[in-house]
Amino acid sequence: MEKFFIKTYGCKINQYDSAILRAHFTSLGLGETDKIEEADYIIINTCVVTHRAERDARHFLNRVKRRKKLNAKVYFTGCGANYLPQPDVDFFGDFQSLSRVLGITKIFPEFSRSRPFVKVQEGCDFKCTYCVVPQVRGGSRSRELHSIIEEIRFHVQNGAKEIVLTGTQIGDWGKEWGKNFSELIEKIVELEGEFRIRISSMAPIHVSDNLLKLFIKYPERLAPHFHISLQSGSEKVLKDMKRPYSIEKYVEIIWKIYDSIENVAIGTDIIVGFPTESDGDFEQTVKVVETLPFAYLHVFEYSPRPGTEAFNLGDIPSQIKRKRVHRLLGLVEEKRKNFKKSNIGRKLQVLVESRKNGYFCGTSENYLRVLIKSEKLQPGEFVKTRVTDIHDHDRDVFGEVL
Repeated sequence: MEKFFIKTYGCKINQYDSAILRAHFTSLGLGETDKIEEADYIIINTCVVTHRAERDARHFLNRVKRRKKLNAKVYFTGCGANYLPQPDVDFFGDFQSLSRVLGITKIFPEFSRSRPFVKVQEGCDFKCTYCVVPQVRGGSRSRELHSIIEEIRFHVQNGAKEIVLTGTQIGDWGKEWGKNFSELIEKIVELEGEFRIRISSMAPIHVSDNLLKLFIKYPERLAPHFHISLQSGSEKVLKDMKRPYSIEKYVEIIWKIYDSIENVAIGTDIIVGFPTESDGDFEQTVKVVETLPFAYLHVFEYSPRPGTEAFNLGDIPSQIKRKRVHRLLGLVEEKRKNFKKSNIGRKLQVLVESRKNGYFCGTSENYLRVLIKSEKLQPGEFVKTRVTDIHDHDRDVFGEVL
């Protein structure tokens, strides 16, 4: 039996595309392997959002060249195919091009878990000065409604309990046809079956009143979890980044979400060390983060990307960036712990996913990872749980079955 190997870097979209490739090769009768030396087909699905992601993909390709099976085909795809110089491989191109070469027309991705991703949109029309995504992914493109609905039905019929909607700029869905993201959500919540919907990262300008009304109307269907990127708490830096919102507007949206939806988890992204970020600008970011009700934060060092507008602005010394990241990480831990403590005693609907070290582990509607001592649970089922204590690790809490 021929075998294939897939290495995926980056975002949920890349993970989704890799799942389609996995389903395609499996449908042809190939087996998957985790050993490069055994593979007849090796796919490297790349990310170039940061220099580190780009470096990792390059290093892995070099490793593949040293260790691959004789005559194995190497496919280099993902964002790197629209950004990096062409390496010596059998195929070099983006996912759409690779799909055409492989003859993939209509196939649903296979996920081994009960929380599959469903891509609803791709590409971005924002002009952020630090970001290569519009360059490597192209402009915003929405997936047709009937195709999204068909895929969600497929996953639900095959046991999925949580559908994670993903996209490059997910809130842009439907604008080509004069529609909006809340209309898509309204169609999905009407589908039959026992499942909930989780929305991945969105821009603050896409959080509409209509969307929040749906969360209030369908609390069992829509997971109370928003990831709304801030990037900087400095008005000046936001303008230099060309982000399409002000600090005042961002703060207003976060509090509107928090006040509208019970026990909601709100996460965000922060970029530290943008070229024009002064010490004062960074302190403004700290202040904004301190005052907002975040459940968690992702903190990134600014990564200069050739081809972006910000690349010509220079770079802040790495030791300054590291110092600022370290300062924020302390605040991140405090925010995460406070959110976990606020859930002690609460009843949560947990989707059981795995068992490890004597505990069943699952994800709650508000994005906590709940560890449950029980002998009667099964992965893939919902279980009503009361939070009993917090765990030191990341977003883990302990729970008991009600």
